[in-house]
Amino acid sequence: MRTLCKVPSRRESRVDKDHRQQRPHNSIRTMKYQRITLKLSGEALNSSQSGVVAAGVVRSLIAEIAELLEAGVQITIVTGGGNIFRGRDLERVAPQLGISPLTADHIGMLATVMNAALLRDALSTVGVNSVVFTPHGINGISKGFARHEALRYLTTEHVVICAGGTGNPLVTTDTAAALRAAELSSQVVLKASTVDGVYDVDPAIDKTARRFETLTFDEVLQRGLKVMDAIAFTMCKEHNIPIIVYKHDDPQAMTKVVAGERCGTLIENQAEVVQND
Repeated sequence: MRTLCKVPSRRESRVDKDHRQQRPHNSIRTMKYQRITLKLSGEALNSSQSGVVAAGVVRSLIAEIAELLEAGVQITIVTGGGNIFRGRDLERVAPQLGISPLTADHIGMLATVMNAALLRDALSTVGVNSVVFTPHGINGISKGFARHEALRYLTTEHVVICAGGTGNPLVTTDTAAALRAAELSSQVVLKASTVDGVYDVDPAIDKTARRFETLTFDEVLQRGLKVMDAIAFTMCKEHNIPIIVYKHDDPQAMTKVVAGERCGTLIENQAEVVQND
């Protein structure tokens, strides 16, 4: 007679007993934001010496996502593709090859799908269920984006990964992130960056640059600060979706941001502007 083995539930399989014992305490506290959209650039999956993808960076990211999911946070990820390809990468040779800039943008969209497939499989290694959506379905890889279906996955503890941008050339993945955040009623857009927030001037050029803790959308426009492209920024402003810019490689930075801690720069429609000296 064959013995049947008990199949662990999804919650049990996501993080095993040993991992739960090692999990930081802040993963089980109450989070300020319960539904988030993470704009994940391709560079955030990479490091300066790793080539296309850094395994350590991805492992750290998926572990933090698993912790947030356990804390009840519903997560949408919008992937970029800059670690693989950008449309502007073909600017110099496109005229010689007869390649339209629009085609270059389409190639860039495919790079975002590659990153989405990578994240989906990486998440599965820690027991996190996820689903990949693209503007149009790709057999064996993704579903065509449908708002109600994506919402259903969010409420059943799946990470929703949106790739392929908006499906249109000449539109950035920043705009795709703002659009999906509005469609899925996200409470905040997190923008993982290479710097720890928004500065008054480029900190890589000017060592006296000062970081803002909070800004209003109007302040960003008045000061001419670069946060997202104009369409994405305006969409978040009009739909009253705050944006938080933080440094992606700071340990537990995303968890701190979602918990409401002062980390990075918060941009919203009404906020007192504070600068760090």
